[in-house]
Amino acid sequence: MKSNYDKSPFIEITGDCYEGWDVISSLIKNSFKNASKSRFVVAVESYQGVYHEELIQGFKQAEPDFFVHTDELLLAEDRIRGITFPDVTDDRLFGYMTRLQLSDLIDGRKVENIRRQIRETSGMTVVYGYGASLVAEQPDVLVYADMARWEIQRRQRLHEVNNIGIRNKAEDAATQYKRGFFVDWRMCDRQKKKLFEKADYWLDSH
Repeated sequence: MKSNYDKSPFIEITGDCYEGWDVISSLIKNSFKNASKSRFVVAVESYQGVYHEELIQGFKQAEPDFFVHTDELLLAEDRIRGITFPDVTDDRLFGYMTRLQLSDLIDGRKVENIRRQIRETSGMTVVYGYGASLVAEQPDVLVYADMARWEIQRRQRLHEVNNIGIRNKAEDAATQYKRGFFVDWRMCDRQKKKLFEKADYWLDSH
């Protein structure tokens, strides 16, 4: 019997591909230059489990005049834990698929303040992180930093990543996985689906 299992799956994509932070940062800088605008906004929405430090340093190579990390706009950790507790529960295994949106974890007053600063800033602004596409009003460039769940789980086992709004990389992988499965990935998936036709670039963050 001949196996029909494809050991080397391959999906051909159309369009341009860019590799390396030097190339990516140059692409963003050239987009700003070619736009000939006094104010240029780049939004970088991210999935849970990416290496934020690496991506932040990468996008800062584009030399933005103003950089916003949406972690600063999230609600306090204790509030996020409280909001998500009904879905995460205190059971070791069971939980509930959340109906929450990323916007439910963002402080609206902080967002309005940041939006005002963006409107008053000349040059390039980069808004990075969870909910960046919600914070940035009609960005000139929208990037989605994607991440596969198998890779997220590997990073959880290595204690390399936190859940959304929770500093818990030191927790056991099962606890992190449960929060991701019932809450984080559901919120990220909902936002990602809204951006499929809007994103200018998809960043493979593996």
